[in-house]
Amino acid sequence: MNFVREQQKNILPVFPNTRKTNYRTSVAKNEIKNKKENLEKLRKLDFGFKDLQYSQSFFAGSEDLKETFIRPIECKCFQETELEWEHEPYLDKRNQRRKIIAKKSERAANKSALYNKFLYSERNMLTHVSENFAVFKLFSREYNSYEKKFWEELVLDSMYDVRAYIAAMTDKSVSKKLMTILNHYLKKITDALDIQNASLEERWNYLFDPNGELDLEPEELKKTNIFNILDEDEQIHFKRFMGLMYCAENDENDFFDRNRICIQLYLIHISFNLSKFDK
Repeated sequence: MNFVREQQKNILPVFPNTRKTNYRTSVAKNEIKNKKENLEKLRKLDFGFKDLQYSQSFFAGSEDLKETFIRPIECKCFQETELEWEHEPYLDKRNQRRKIIAKKSERAANKSALYNKFLYSERNMLTHVSENFAVFKLFSREYNSYEKKFWEELVLDSMYDVRAYIAAMTDKSVSKKLMTILNHYLKKITDALDIQNASLEERWNYLFDPNGELDLEPEELKKTNIFNILDEDEQIHFKRFMGLMYCAENDENDFFDRNRICIQLYLIHISFNLSKFDK
């Protein structure tokens, strides 16, 4: 897995060098064009395979009401395959050279985790005892502090996308129970906005416009910080719930046991085809 990862980073890097500060205009444009083309190549290469029997469990209301369900997921090698980023090169008036300003869409990254397991990320979770990347971004105090300008927005955006995913589930019995859990945390968070008498639907509509874009003033957004609203136990349970939705929680080693051969063959496919781009 490490070998394949190094191949991808060296042969098909998909994000521009934003540290370099002396780009000429033509070089900056070529850098952006090249990375966009690489991203499309990676998407075609890392097309994934399906796991139609991905088994997960959660507790619906109490420790005695364990619910097990199965859902289909996609399995891809690299999280970067689903990467979305925007760029804004600007001109340095002093020396007429460019620096590339590029920003990854954290919402799109988290949304992709609802539908996909990324093998390299899974490998890191197992070998380094690390967390699912989407869970980490939502529940790490260090990340919250570092990215504080948009962190509360990301939490609410992620909840909205989880809601849409749950609503589209074919097993409506499981969907209803998962939605009840999500709405419990929505209510806790939005109570801080002085809309305690609003219905659940009214609360969602208060937060988001019809296009699913957050519509809160910065002062209100700051009030939704889950570390200030939820106690320690509630944070743990909410974290487990979001981990469930982000394919981070499954029954023991079920995923790897059933997909071992598929994973091995898929890594061979990725490595072989990456080498074709290595000129």
